[in-house]
Amino acid sequence: MDTRLNKLIIDTDLGDDIDDMWAIGFAALAGFDIRLITVCYADIEYKLKCAQYMKDALKLECAIAGGVEKARTHTPHAQRVKNVKCDVSPLAAEDAIAEAVGKNAFTDIAAIGPMTNVGAFVKKYPALKDRCRIVCMGGSVYKGIYGVDRAHAEYNLKSDRDASAAVLESGFTVVYAPLDVNRDFIIDGARYRRLRTAKNPVTQKLLALYDEWQLNYHGYSIKFDSAVSTAIQYDTTPLLYILDKTLYDMDCGRYGIDRAGKLGKTDNGHEACVLLGIDREKALDAALDIFMREGYEH
Repeated sequence: MDTRLNKLIIDTDLGDDIDDMWAIGFAALAGFDIRLITVCYADIEYKLKCAQYMKDALKLECAIAGGVEKARTHTPHAQRVKNVKCDVSPLAAEDAIAEAVGKNAFTDIAAIGPMTNVGAFVKKYPALKDRCRIVCMGGSVYKGIYGVDRAHAEYNLKSDRDASAAVLESGFTVVYAPLDVNRDFIIDGARYRRLRTAKNPVTQKLLALYDEWQLNYHGYSIKFDSAVSTAIQYDTTPLLYILDKTLYDMDCGRYGIDRAGKLGKTDNGHEACVLLGIDREKALDAALDIFMREGYEH
């Protein structure tokens, strides 16, 4: 696929867990035309600096916008970004999303954080439902977090449950990449040893950020030995879906989000597609091939 034809908006809570930064780097290396990065939910000023840092490091030509701050979390890259000067859109995140969607025939929205910004967008701009597709990292249908073989309310959907429900019920095309397909999406073994030899500046920067995160992050996300593997690459999986649907088994049907923020099938739910299976080995090879790309220019 020629991803230069894929217009992409990334709505992210980067700067807390490391997987968002991996995903943004992945999108750049894959050749997506990134039109906008919006930051959501927590520590908005810090996250805007992280977004600007990634934009500058990856030489992206995209706008940046911030959403409403609803929480405080962890800031493992605070020292790195403290002096970053941000060039932020004056628009609210939902308005910036609408503007970017309106400029193109079709745009994918990778929603890889809590749904606050995207929920506000779908409520305010229902007329744009045929101009975009929302691909979310979110949910837990049959399997939970790493090592938990039961479903539960997943962080991105439960953090702002009402916004998550608004997205599902909006009539927009929505695809979920839940924990079922990404809870153990980890680059390790021979693949990781190869990743550590990457020559392109994007992956080198991502590895430096990963090492920094290992030192400074003290939250709830699972850490693995950075000499052996990456952290869990939750947020890369929605982007892999956009690139190659054949990597996944997908169920399309009626889904709902309960009061606790748990995604599940229900007869009185709303139409959505959910990725429930993944060709893990093939998907990991595909992700690694993109992280190892040389000749990055932007």
